[in-house]
This record gives sequence, structure tokens and C-alpha cells, in this order.
Amino acid sequence: MKIGRKSIFQRCNKLFFSWLSISAVLFLLTTSALYAKELSLDEILMIGVQVDPEIHSLEERIEASKGAVIQAGTAPNPDGSIRVEDYSPGNGTAKTTLGVTQRLEYPGKRSTRKSIASENVEILKLTLENTKIDVQYKLKKVSYDILLSRENLSLYGENHVGARGLLELVNHRLKQGLGGDFEVAKANVEFVKAEKLLKESEGLLALARSQLNILLNNPPDNRIDIQGRIITYPTRTNLSREELIRKAINSHPAILIQMHRIKGLDYNVGLNKLSAKPDVDVGLAGGVETLGNPESNPIAEFSISVPMPIWDRKKGAIAQAKGEKKGAEEFLKQVQRNITQEVLDAFNKYTIAQKTVQLFQEGILVKTAKTRDIIKQSFEKGLLGFLDVVDAQRTYLDVMLNYYQSLYDLHIAEAQLEKAVGGNLP
Repeated sequence: MKIGRKSIFQRCNKLFFSWLSISAVLFLLTTSALYAKELSLDEILMIGVQVDPEIHSLEERIEASKGAVIQAGTAPNPDGSIRVEDYSPGNGTAKTTLGVTQRLEYPGKRSTRKSIASENVEILKLTLENTKIDVQYKLKKVSYDILLSRENLSLYGENHVGARGLLELVNHRLKQGLGGDFEVAKANVEFVKAEKLLKESEGLLALARSQLNILLNNPPDNRIDIQGRIITYPTRTNLSREELIRKAINSHPAILIQMHRIKGLDYNVGLNKLSAKPDVDVGLAGGVETLGNPESNPIAEFSISVPMPIWDRKKGAIAQAKGEKKGAEEFLKQVQRNITQEVLDAFNKYTIAQKTVQLFQEGILVKTAKTRDIIKQSFEKGLLGFLDVVDAQRTYLDVMLNYYQSLYDLHIAEAQLEKAVGGNLP
């Protein structure tokens, strides 16, 4: 049975579109599962560092700077020349030589240039590490923003349900002649407030998730969430302020950057001193005495050219290089001082937040919840007034909000400590 070309084309076309449809469905299912997935904090940090454009830019600059090291250690190319002298238009004779000239740099110049280029590579590598620390801090902060907003949303949702139940209760009591219009009006106000707080909390959570999506190079409205709760993330209890300061001074990338900059400037001082030393141009040429004459004798020439450092001895350049080095040394002291202050500030915030969280966990939370429940039950039995219930509910909400805020402050202070120290805490 013969199959026409048109039939074969139609079958191939159907197969292609079937494959395309299946691939599209699989892609949508995969991406939907990814977007809906709850990520751990470690996964967020890993992805955020991988997709950050500033980090990619620094990685490319590091590769480029490695090329500069190779170039700095490369000897200058020789110069080729051809010279025609004593040319006679009448008989076409001339003295002709071919030559090559090589510059011999003063010893140490090339190695010093290479050392300066190598220091620039190290500076860029440390800048990359410092940028990663900044990116990780931003990711941690917005992640904790999400965790806090999620806890607050749960509280405001519970508060909204409670306000609705209270409104229904006072309306029921009014029908039974047990309450007044004031209680109903007040309950309506509390319900409207609860609804407003709930909507605002939903907006804050959506904003935090959008900010995280932006940092991860996702569309702002992607479905994304974080595993765990803010109360489940562990904190440290054995941190030493002195040890943190010592670690920061010894290993913070910002300080190491400045140290390598000083080292590079020191090499630059040496290079400017060496630049006052003359390079030597050595030339070698050969040819014939008279071009076109079979009896002409071969000739050879040798030359040495040395510049004479009479007027320019690079005194100004040397003085400038020394001044830049001294300025960098003073700036290093300022960087060390700033980082020490950052460690002290973050450690102080961490200590205060840690003590505040302990106060809440040692009994305030349980007592406040029990008091609220007892007052609500007493109101239902007619033993307490409506305002007592409202006050108890507000107190419970404020305590829980402050507790979660204290946990948030504790985690943010820990992240600030890591940023100030320049890496993981000891």
C-alpha cells in the first residue's frame, strides 16, 4: 500500500504537536510543583546566591582579572625593522639591513606588575565573598519577614474568628434581654478592627513573598513558602562577644580586602621606584653593503639603547604611591572600627531579644491565654462585663504579637551578627 507524501506529513505533524502538548503539560506540572513547594532556609540561601546577578558579574570579573595576571607577567614583544640607506636612483643600489630590537626590562619590574595584578584578583575574590554575605543576609531577612507575617496572619485570623463569635454572642444576649445596644455597637467596632487587621496582615505576607521571589529571580506572584515556623528555628546560647570580635577582625572579607589593597599599593610603591630604573633596548641587524651589487660585502650591526634618567626620576609618582598606601592603612583602621561596632550592636540586640523571648516563654504566654479563656467563660455566665472580654482579647493579641516580634528580632540579630562577623558564627 502506497502512502502519499501529504499523508506522511500530516502524521508527522500530529506526532510533533502531540509531543509538544505532552511536554508543555509536564513542564507546567513540574513548575507548578516547584512554585508550590515549601523551601527550607538553606535551599533559599543556595538558590539566591546562584541566581544573584551581582555575584555572576563578580565571577566574570575574577576570570578577567586572571587574564590580567598573565598579561602582567608577559615580556614585551621585539620590534622588527628594515632600513634602506644611501639609495641611488640611477643604478638602484642601496645599503639595506634587517633588524630586530628587544627591550630588556629592569629586573623586578615584570614580577612586581604580576604581584599587583595577583592582589587585584584576591581583592575581587574577597569582594565576591563579601557580596555573598550581603545577599544571604537579605535572603534571611525576607525569609524571617515571611515567617513573622505568617504567624501574625494566623493570630489575626484567630482574632477575627473570636471577634465574630463575640458579636454573635452579644446579639444573642440582646435578643434575650441580657445586654444592651452599647455592647452590640462595641462588638461591631471590634469586629471591623479585626477584619482590617486581618486584611493588612494578608497584604504584608504577600509583599514579603513577592520580595523573596524577586531575590530568587522569580515572578513576584509565584506561589512560594518557607518550611517551619519562626518558633522552630534554633538560636545560639553560647556566643562570646570577645570571640566574635576577634573572628571578625581576623577573617571578615571587608578587612581582608583592605589588607590586600595595602599590599598591592606597597607593590605599586616598589614599581614606581623601579620605573626610575632604565630599561635596555638591545638591537641586532644584518644586511648587505650595496643592494644589487654581486661583490657587495655582508654587514652586521649591534646596538644598545639606554634612557638617561636625568630629569624624570619618578619622585612625584613615588610620593603619590606612598601617600595612597598610607591612606589605605588609615582606612583599614576605620573599617576595623566600623566592623567592631557592628558586632557590638548586633550582639547587644541579640542579647536583649534573647532575654525578652525567655521572659515570654517562662510563663507570660500561658498565663495570658488562661486569663483570656477564664474571662470569656465568666462573661458567658454573666459574671463579668463585655469590656473585660475585649480587654482580655486585646491583651492576649498584644502579648502574642510581641512574642513573635521578639523571636523575629532574635533571628534578625543573629543574621546581623553573621554579617558583621563575616561568616558563620563560631
